[in-house]
Amino acid sequence: MKHLRLAAVLLVLIVSSSLRFGSGLTTPCPPDGCAGLPPAVPCLNGGSPTTTGCKCPRGFGGENCAQLRPCQQPEYEHFCENGGTCSDSKMTISCHCVPGYSGDRCEKNSDDCKANKCHPEAKCVDILRGYKCECPPHRIGQFCQFENPCFNVPKPCNDGICVPLPHTGSFKCSCTSFFTGPDCSTDINECASAINPCQHGKCINTYGGFHCECKRGYTGELCDRYSNECAPNPCLNGGSCMDLLGNFQCQCKPGWTGKRCDEVKPFSPGCRSRICLAGGVCQRDPSTGAESCVCQPRFTGETCDTPREDPCLMDLCRNGAQCLPSSNLRSVSCQCPPGFAGHYCDRKVTSCSDVPCDRGTCIDTADGFQCVCDAGFDGPLCSNNIDDCSESSCLNGGICIDGINSYTCACPSTYFGRRCELNVTDPCQFNPCSNGASCLMIDVRGNFRCMCPPGFTGRFCEAASEGRCTLNSCLHNGICALNGLCKCAPGYSGKRCEHETNRCLRERCQNGGTCENIGLTDFTCHCQFGFVGRHCAEKVDVDRFADKAAQETQTCNVAGCALRAGNGICDAECNLPGCDYDGGDCSAAIPRPFEQCPYEKYCKYVFRDGHCDAACNTENCLFDGFDCDHSTDVCPASLACENRFGNGICDPECNLPGCGFDGGDCADKAPFLDDLVLDLDVDEQRFVNELLPSFLMRVSSYLRASVSFRKDEKGRLQIYRLNPETGKTTLIDIGSVGNGRVARQTNPNLVRVHLQVDVSGCQFESELSRALNVSLTTDSKPHCLSGVTAATNLIATDAAQDLFSTLGVRVKRALAEPYQAPTPSNPFQIAFAIIIGIAVLLAIIIGVVTVSNAYRGKRRYVDVTHVYHPPSRDNKTPLLPTTPNQFTMTRQYSLSPGSPEDLYEGGTSSSNSGGTEPKRPRLAASSSGDEGIVRDMVDPTPFVAPTRDRFFTRLHERVAYNNRGLIGGKWPDELKVCLKLRDNVGRNALHWAADCVADKNESDIMADVMDLIAAGESTSCRDDSGVTPLQIAIRRGRPQVARYLMDPRSVSTMDNEGRTPLYDAVCAGLPCIVEELLTMYQVNPNVMFDGWDTPLHKAVRLGQRGLPIVDSLLQCPNIDVDRTGERQDLGYRGVTALHLAAEFGNAEAVQKLLNKGANIGACDLYNETPLHYAIHNEQLAAVHVLVAWGGESVIHTVSDFDQNCEALARVKGNGFIISTIQGARGSGRVFPLAPLEKVKSRAKKARS
Repeated sequence: MKHLRLAAVLLVLIVSSSLRFGSGLTTPCPPDGCAGLPPAVPCLNGGSPTTTGCKCPRGFGGENCAQLRPCQQPEYEHFCENGGTCSDSKMTISCHCVPGYSGDRCEKNSDDCKANKCHPEAKCVDILRGYKCECPPHRIGQFCQFENPCFNVPKPCNDGICVPLPHTGSFKCSCTSFFTGPDCSTDINECASAINPCQHGKCINTYGGFHCECKRGYTGELCDRYSNECAPNPCLNGGSCMDLLGNFQCQCKPGWTGKRCDEVKPFSPGCRSRICLAGGVCQRDPSTGAESCVCQPRFTGETCDTPREDPCLMDLCRNGAQCLPSSNLRSVSCQCPPGFAGHYCDRKVTSCSDVPCDRGTCIDTADGFQCVCDAGFDGPLCSNNIDDCSESSCLNGGICIDGINSYTCACPSTYFGRRCELNVTDPCQFNPCSNGASCLMIDVRGNFRCMCPPGFTGRFCEAASEGRCTLNSCLHNGICALNGLCKCAPGYSGKRCEHETNRCLRERCQNGGTCENIGLTDFTCHCQFGFVGRHCAEKVDVDRFADKAAQETQTCNVAGCALRAGNGICDAECNLPGCDYDGGDCSAAIPRPFEQCPYEKYCKYVFRDGHCDAACNTENCLFDGFDCDHSTDVCPASLACENRFGNGICDPECNLPGCGFDGGDCADKAPFLDDLVLDLDVDEQRFVNELLPSFLMRVSSYLRASVSFRKDEKGRLQIYRLNPETGKTTLIDIGSVGNGRVARQTNPNLVRVHLQVDVSGCQFESELSRALNVSLTTDSKPHCLSGVTAATNLIATDAAQDLFSTLGVRVKRALAEPYQAPTPSNPFQIAFAIIIGIAVLLAIIIGVVTVSNAYRGKRRYVDVTHVYHPPSRDNKTPLLPTTPNQFTMTRQYSLSPGSPEDLYEGGTSSSNSGGTEPKRPRLAASSSGDEGIVRDMVDPTPFVAPTRDRFFTRLHERVAYNNRGLIGGKWPDELKVCLKLRDNVGRNALHWAADCVADKNESDIMADVMDLIAAGESTSCRDDSGVTPLQIAIRRGRPQVARYLMDPRSVSTMDNEGRTPLYDAVCAGLPCIVEELLTMYQVNPNVMFDGWDTPLHKAVRLGQRGLPIVDSLLQCPNIDVDRTGERQDLGYRGVTALHLAAEFGNAEAVQKLLNKGANIGACDLYNETPLHYAIHNEQLAAVHVLVAWGGESVIHTVSDFDQNCEALARVKGNGFIISTIQGARGSGRVFPLAPLEKVKSRAKKARS
């Protein structure tokens, strides 16, 4: 049989070969073999022939692709479900199912619990391709075949936890940290570990734990806290307790001593708390206990720790005089050269008529004069007070205080007497009782009692009963009479002689001057011609400039100035006082501004020369150009003050004469002077559009007043266009042209302005100077104008000196014009106008209500619930949901196409509560399509109705949430109309693309951003908070998006709080963004946030993670490492980046800042240096770096709290810091800078 089968196979092969190669067996093969012969049977159904047969397409098979294979057809690709395999043998389709499934198409899940092995007490649960057994509590194992060894067994693990093992049916014990062993019965000795758990105490092991016996001064379970020895207070009799390490110290009240202030302290006159330095003595009031220091003459301060400066450094002596400081360094005396006198040698003297002797009598001699000095004075002019003190003047450490021909001794509190020669043993030795009362010491503490005579009362018998005077109650040398009333000295009155009635009784006007009382406290001297000064003691050389005047007159004649005077053109060669300023052509048409001045020939040559000439310091002499006014002409914040000038809000930094007293905003308004009218030669357009604030403040500064434009009856500024030929004026209506601008004028017109002059700021300068700590201008009264005539003369003289040229303004004319108030209207006309206005208003209201009701009747209601509204700007939570589960699908909607306004519909909509809802998005129902879905988010924040042209659209929502982006850049029609629209907080779609949900892919965010920018969305658009998309991307930590949004406009923006993109990048900790921003020239690294905080300030506070940012900032060429802000800023603190690095202990940043050149001695608002900050916070490594860098120079700065660095370290009680500072004394540097790791290690050991 086997041979028959073999023969059949051979026969088949021979037949097939003959069919393939021909009938002849001897036919030779082609030269290239048989590769090119076609198959014997043609390929069907699109099959392609190959050397081995037919290559069939999908869905067909067989030798010639004639057999149909259904399983390979596309429609049968998923015929078998749940992973089944399709089979199409014998032209039938069947499915081979994976285990767990059955059915014709494997669609049925087999019930595997039919043949389960679960224990009878267990429950079988069918799962996919298997089952699981749910065991009862008392059984365990995969099939619940074991008993639970931990169930209802009493403590098999003692104090541990029994853990059953389901694979074996046994259990194991999980012990607590205090036990070990198989059954957790072996106690662990915690005290035997290498590290003592009791930080400052002895560890004692117990069964199942341990306890600590703490050292003295420590408490807590682990002895890890300092014990408060002052709780409760152990100090008695009102003493205060100071906690020490394991001890306490009591600060006792006066009269008590002892460990717990429980012992009576005997009387002692010595100081108890005050320490006086530099040889000062301490004095203690025996009655009140108050202590104070009396310093040596060359020191001052509460503890005599401040040396006085040499007053001769101020260079007060004039004309080459020698300056001699007084013995107490509080004043100077000038040794005048011959021919000069006065306290500062500023007066020329030739004879006794010039009053040359300061403290003596003048005698005329043949050579001039001679001074006979009063007792206690010497020197050629009797100006030197002889020092009456010697080393033996005061005993027992008393300080000698020089007087005039005498001295007094300031004694220590333990001595008294004229020379401090007597010991203090009894408080009654000081005679503390007044009005003849006797003093009686009543106990050993030093308490005493005053035995008052009849008619007096009080602890010291200082008060008179029934209105009687006391020995010292009568003022100004008044005498207390026996009847209990004060007998006042001449020139005084009042119950206690407190009122001065005649100041001239004690003031002497010299050289024939007459005295006049001013009120009750002041006076003035009316001097004879040629004498000036407070007491008419100074002589005026009225002919000093006679030669100069004659020379100028000759110059005028040669130049022919008389012929050109008054032609309206200022000729420079004639602009001289002797030529009447070209006949007024150079001085605002006022030839003689000093005409009312008695010293005209003198004062017009010294006007505004920087030197006070008392003869010219009157209003008629134009206050000498305010040379005697010590207040500055400079406005420190000129630009800011110009912008706030006269805005009705008081700005103290602008309330200075140089700033025009802030336009009068800081003073009660006084009546205005008459109008000051000025004709100005200036470009009209530039004047109106650019110069108004600066011009007003400049004129105000020159006049020491507040100047503003007069307004007409319609409230318009009286600024006119003046035709110089016809004299016709035309009002320049500033508000009639866009943005208050006027067109440029080509004709040569002038500008006439009517100004009102307010002198209230000057009149109340004394009160304002006390409030603002500004010194007064003179000893008696400020320099204030009383009339506008002097103002015109001042303007004329300033114009002659060309003071307005820096503004591009020339004053052609100045004149005073009486102010005429507008005529009041007829009251009947006013009443009639009010009635007409009310009637019109009622008609408008009725019309609006009618139209509103008609519109409400036609309104269509739409039921839309839970519409998503963007979160409010104050919401600190994530701006959008992070998972789709936070959205609730209520209905499918699609935005109706149309205009942006069509996206919203006015009116109210019905709700489940029956109330009304604000304006919501207009949405139309859609049957299908994901492109039209709007998912509503339940937002707890209240809905803010969109303002006009503001909508939160479908586009905003899609870019904020949809992970697929803008559908691959394809823009549906309903989204195109949403471009460039803003929502209710001013955000466009680009804002929301940068501020999308946290789980959105970065690539999808970038796709949205790129599509939006390509469609025209602005990258520099700011929302209502001033935030740009770039700032949002930085704050959300998306560097790739931030890089794409960077452009020259967006990188230099600042939000409403003052935060820049660079500041945000530092806060977000993005060094790569910081580096890229710093490469753009538009970025300023020194911009301050909140008045004091720069990016560098913020970076040093970030610690180690901020060091790369610190490096990037310090490499910026225009970085200011010592930036502190402006003192007038609200948040100004005066701290530099070095202060903050020291405060936060960032020693590496401290080192980097010092290497960059940071000022190690910079002081903050309270005069504290970076070293103070490091000591305050006990930042030991920072202290080491600062002291090692600066040496002794950094440790002596005294703060406003009277503490240098060493004193502050002692208050902190840190021995490491104290030793570091002490090592710096007498050296440039303490020691070479050690590696910071070693410093930190040593500091850590010092702390422990």
